[in-house]
Amino acid sequence: MAATTHTDRWVLSRNFLDNGSHKYPGNDASLPKLFDYRSQESENKFRFERTFWTLPFKLNVGAGVQHAHYFNRTQRYRIEAGVPTVDHYESHLHLFAYSAFAQASKAWWQQRLQASFGVNLMGNTYNRAMRNPSRKSPRASRSPYALNAQTKLSANVGRYAQRPSHTTMGYKNGGGRFRQPRDTQIPHRLPRRGGCGLSAE
Repeated sequence: MAATTHTDRWVLSRNFLDNGSHKYPGNDASLPKLFDYRSQESENKFRFERTFWTLPFKLNVGAGVQHAHYFNRTQRYRIEAGVPTVDHYESHLHLFAYSAFAQASKAWWQQRLQASFGVNLMGNTYNRAMRNPSRKSPRASRSPYALNAQTKLSANVGRYAQRPSHTTMGYKNGGGRFRQPRDTQIPHRLPRRGGCGLSAE
């Protein structure tokens, strides 16, 4: 029987957040609401991963797609210069996101030392600037190396990218337009991160 050269993993997931809040004058539900807020966020994700076992090192590659939806409706009554005013705000946002990644790792000296290097590409359909999946997120790490039975050394460095929150991308101004220009780049990358550690038992 031939040895398994690789294994595949398929992941389908969904998460959903439904949030609401309201306020009545004097907590009397028979009166019109002073404040009425409702928001929803949902994500449907599909990801494929393949891990190769027969190479000189362990290689894990994959790709994923995602559909995200954001909704916010807020109505607020207030008094401005003695005049009752109603503020009404509503926003809908639909977008598709996509990503691809690869990570290689190798262990030496009976698993006492393991190093890995990976890269991740991501993009989404929010606007033209964010469609190009060229925002690379390289990272490298070294797992704890046992200097002796009581002391271990580890290190990692990388640049991580994360899509802005739905609240940021879905926010509209008073004119009913998205506050963030739809043809410019919203800050997408988080700062570079790195670190090392020394632990003793």
